[in-house]
Amino acid sequence: MFIQPCNIFFMKKSIYFSIIFILISLVSFAQIVNEGVLKIKDGTTVYFGEEYTNKVGATHDNEGNLHLNSNLINNGLINESSNADLANGITYFDSPTNGSATTNAIQTISGSSNKVAFENMVVSNTTGVSVADGMELIVEKGVTLTSGDLRMVGESQLIQKHTGANSNSGNTKLLIDQQGTTDTYNYNFWSSPVSGATAGSYTVGAVLYDGTDSSINSFTPSIATYTTGAPWNGTPSTVVGGSVTTALNLESYWLWKFENGNIDDGNDWFLIRNTTAISPGLGYTMKGSGAASANQNYVFKGKPNDGTYNLVLGANKSSLVGNPYPSAIDGNSFITQNAAVLADITVPSATLGALYFWEHWGGNSHFQNNYQGGYATYTLVGGTPPTSHPDVNGGGTSSGINGARYIPVGQGFFVETATGGTITFNNNMRIFQTEGANSHFFRPANGSNKNATEDLTQRIRLGYNNSTGFYRQIMTAFVPECSDGHNTAYDARMVDVNPEDLYWITNNKEYVIDARPFRADLQIPLGLKVTNSGIQSIFVEATDNFDDAIYILDTDTGFTHDIRQSNFEVNLEPGVYNNRFKLVFQPASTVSVDDVVTSSLQVYFTKKNKEITITNLDKLTLKSAKVYNTIGQLIKIVSKSELLQNEIKIPFHVASGTYLINIETTIGKGAFKIIAY
Repeated sequence: MFIQPCNIFFMKKSIYFSIIFILISLVSFAQIVNEGVLKIKDGTTVYFGEEYTNKVGATHDNEGNLHLNSNLINNGLINESSNADLANGITYFDSPTNGSATTNAIQTISGSSNKVAFENMVVSNTTGVSVADGMELIVEKGVTLTSGDLRMVGESQLIQKHTGANSNSGNTKLLIDQQGTTDTYNYNFWSSPVSGATAGSYTVGAVLYDGTDSSINSFTPSIATYTTGAPWNGTPSTVVGGSVTTALNLESYWLWKFENGNIDDGNDWFLIRNTTAISPGLGYTMKGSGAASANQNYVFKGKPNDGTYNLVLGANKSSLVGNPYPSAIDGNSFITQNAAVLADITVPSATLGALYFWEHWGGNSHFQNNYQGGYATYTLVGGTPPTSHPDVNGGGTSSGINGARYIPVGQGFFVETATGGTITFNNNMRIFQTEGANSHFFRPANGSNKNATEDLTQRIRLGYNNSTGFYRQIMTAFVPECSDGHNTAYDARMVDVNPEDLYWITNNKEYVIDARPFRADLQIPLGLKVTNSGIQSIFVEATDNFDDAIYILDTDTGFTHDIRQSNFEVNLEPGVYNNRFKLVFQPASTVSVDDVVTSSLQVYFTKKNKEITITNLDKLTLKSAKVYNTIGQLIKIVSKSELLQNEIKIPFHVASGTYLINIETTIGKGAFKIIAY
């Protein structure tokens, strides 16, 4: 540890009892460096007057009172205590107590380890403390903001680990960024990581600031302004020399909350504008300012939220909630800790345990029936992306981003319950996770993941395109502890079933996520809704940790299609097809036909007569016989009178190609393939 002697003071106890196992060296410049093990014991007060560096391989452990008068650079390890509730050590970022020290209006926390941990933290300098982009700031117990703000830059996050109520105090504020859409027609779902002047409550108008010039004016953003009226659009910032001179203006009419509304009822939204007080953990909607860039940077500025927050949901109600903290939260932890409220096996068709994230990607309209968007969905087995359509109202397509486990700062989402109860957010759910593959704020663009984690869950993601270009992805996951029926917190009902759509069928309801144990003879029912006749295409979008063969079984034709090799395409007329298609893992010869039936019937095509012949060798009782082309389109149905004949002749003047004949008898089904030439 390099120490400039005139700038470090030890009080209350001897240095030898306060700092142990440290390497001390002197240099001629004003800098303090720890190269060994620094431990400040409880009851000891230490002042570091100049910039302090904890070097690579060094360890820092403060259980006493450490006053830092300058910057902190951590390239090593700054320890956490074993019990956050009992952590009494305090790290102060404050004005110099030594007259010869340099005055720092802004102190910085940075370093290659990207992590620092304090038992408690006090900010009491001139302007504040700036935490570098990508840093994880852990304050185990409380943050006191006496004078000077705490500025979280970029992807830096604040984690607190104690139990119970909010431990933060002080009159100054925390500032943290998040980016939303700039589109004046599109909603984001938001939730504030800070409260207003009254802890435990906020208004959007009090905590939301213009972050356009955050890189220049990190501590002094301009507060957002609001208006209402035609044309019902926000306006972007005016920027001169990189700084905002006139803050962005938002249309307050698009600020709504959905609290304890009736499930699937669009009439239960409540207009809050920018002045209605709402509780931490509740979400709200907001549209963009119309800036030229794809994303608008906002700054939330207020008292940092911390501790436990409770929201009461009524029976069969839904609420737009959101991450209430200046850090990410773990969606799995949120689901499992609220299982008693989200779970109800007596109502298996309810959402129960799933999280829904709205992405609004098109429509160019303020009329709800023109909105283009959908819900990304997440359960304990993973997530699926929103739907998209490339040609509707000139809108575009969704990001294709799956609902993700880690919920970022400011992200709002929907939950539902059947029996009602109290939804809880607490510090145990908080986690440092930068946005990327595992954590997304739902807006048009997202960055790359910086903290990917290994996931060994077996999944199949099916994609679906219809004749008009609509796209949907659904997912099945193989989990040994699940059943073939509804599995709370693993399965997810599809909350936005479209007129043309693909879905799993469980308990006669449409599902977007399906979980069950795997076995070779498994058959998972698929449903299709069709409003425009034409080709419907189902394909393997992706698989995770699953290498077995995958087929679509068409129970009308009796044949399976290997969708690992090529898309399954079927030509369908308008209608609902909930009993025809299944996802299976063995070919038709194994899963879909009766050997007795196929051996008792002979089916062939005669080129000379252009006819199909069905010979009933064992005089089975035939219930139906249907002819399909290879894309599942019904070509011919054999009449009931013809079914009584032991040899059936079917005139077949069609284009050359392969055709499928499905024959149902009283003892089973038979599936046959012919080539017409």
